[in-house]
Amino acid sequence: MDVHARITGPLAVQTYLVVCPQTRRGVIIDPGGEEQALANWVADLGITVSEILNTHGHSDHVAGNAKLG
Repeated sequence: MDVHARITGPLAVQTYLVVCPQTRRGVIIDPGGEEQALANWVADLGITVSEILNTHGHSDHVAGNAKLG
């Protein structure tokens, strides 16, 4: 698995993209906002996101769920 990380949203949430290098499918964890930037990041890496995971339900960790899901 490949793990990519970046800081997102006004509260600086650590967002992760965990990817299988063979299939190029992955999950995004805690999409904390900046949905278009996250979508561009995923597209630039050539990843198909199959799931969105949240470590917990605080708004700063789930802010990008609706647009990325």
